[in-house]
Amino acid sequence: QGGSSMDHMQTTMPNRLRRTLSHLSYEKARTLGDRIESFKRLQTESLTVHRKRSAVSLWWEATVQIRARYVAEALPFNVFFAFVILSNSLFLGLQLEIKASGETPASLTVVNVIYAVLFTGEMTIRIVAVGLYTYLFGKGAGWNWLDVLVVVPAWVELAVDYWTDEQGMEGGSSSTFRIIRIFKITR
Repeated sequence: QGGSSMDHMQTTMPNRLRRTLSHLSYEKARTLGDRIESFKRLQTESLTVHRKRSAVSLWWEATVQIRARYVAEALPFNVFFAFVILSNSLFLGLQLEIKASGETPASLTVVNVIYAVLFTGEMTIRIVAVGLYTYLFGKGAGWNWLDVLVVVPAWVELAVDYWTDEQGMEGGSSSTFRIIRIFKITR
């Protein structure tokens, strides 16, 4: 029987040794991982600590950004711009009818400027509320990009209309920009 316990000891000893070595290897890797995470955390904290915020930056976040966020999330603000979008869509249809008759009254340009200013104001408030990066790449960025693709061409259209009027040319080429504005209603 003494031999059998000795055999058992010899066969279990390498298994125990393997488990111990494996456990030590795991612990060593875990310790190294913890050290790396601590280093990363220290680097991040040191960047945050060294980057002191100016009084203007603190004021911006505490006052302007909070108020802009309050306005952008308010129901009256969103309802108002829903009506602006619907009225703009109706105006675009009316504008096509008027231009098809051969007339181009200056009042159409004034109304286009008013819509461009309103849409630019809405977009600016939303950008200030969340910051430019979050506006373009955060939650709801698809709709925000649609806003950008509506506002920028609206100003391009106005510039083209102004330039063609100055040159004595017809401004019909800018009508392609108006088609983009109709997509704002999908929001």
